[in-house]
Amino acid sequence: MALDVLSLQARVAKLSYFQLLGLSHDWHRAPAVKQAFHAFAALYHPDQYSGATEAEREAAREVFKRAVEAYEVLREPELQKRYVERYLKKGKLRLPPTAFGKDDPSERKRPKTLPPEPKPRTWIDEMTTDDGREVAARIERMLAANNLQPAYQQFSILEQLEPGNPSVRRKLAALKKRLGLLSDPRLAFC
Repeated sequence: MALDVLSLQARVAKLSYFQLLGLSHDWHRAPAVKQAFHAFAALYHPDQYSGATEAEREAAREVFKRAVEAYEVLREPELQKRYVERYLKKGKLRLPPTAFGKDDPSERKRPKTLPPEPKPRTWIDEMTTDDGREVAARIERMLAANNLQPAYQQFSILEQLEPGNPSVRRKLAALKKRLGLLSDPRLAFC
């Protein structure tokens, strides 16, 4: 067992994450990755080498650290895809430390997942009341269906629910302009 870990330590830099965990490249499902990692850990976890020499214990720590890195990348679909497409296909066997959001590989805890795209704010989001948002959404549906006159009538309700709201004023001014009710843009807020 001690010879295994020392020989694996010598080869670990030449192994992809898939090869290290004994997976083929088409194994990209999380349960298979988890199972492969647990099988690897049963053989090479540093605790298995408590009675070994210092060199063997250090080799076990190094090999296991690389296996944890492989597991963290392969279990996350986004990171696994990035690893295969951007690195493995170009002959690079490891993700750079920056892919984990850390500069020091020894500080890697868990790969960073990409944050969701922020939802763009609309004029409806500017409403301060639930009723105001409901009426604004109704107006938006009417405008999308090109029902301009009913939408214009709904603005009287919205102005009562959202008095002084600049978003309401801007949207109403744009509607008045579309309806031809506003010839002078300076009168938009009257």
